[in-house]
Amino acid sequence: MNHTDASELEEQQAVVDDLDRAIAALVQQRSAAARQLGKLRGARGVPRSELARENGTLLHYRTELGPLGNRLGLLLLEMARDASRE
Repeated sequence: MNHTDASELEEQQAVVDDLDRAIAALVQQRSAAARQLGKLRGARGVPRSELARENGTLLHYRTELGPLGNRLGLLLLEMARDASRE
């Protein structure tokens, strides 16, 4: 591998690293928003979660990302539930 190839690999790895940081930040923002939504719903006397909405979330991720998207959606929902318990 020559210097140009190594440089190109490093550059592309930096892009992936930046995306990973952005994804982590968005997941944290999503969890915070879900926590706030749960508080608002609880204050209004309605269940903190809504099954139809969660199913819609899973459908969205499955449609956009394929079968593995469903797994991502499930993980995000689980993280939101954990965040709302804090």
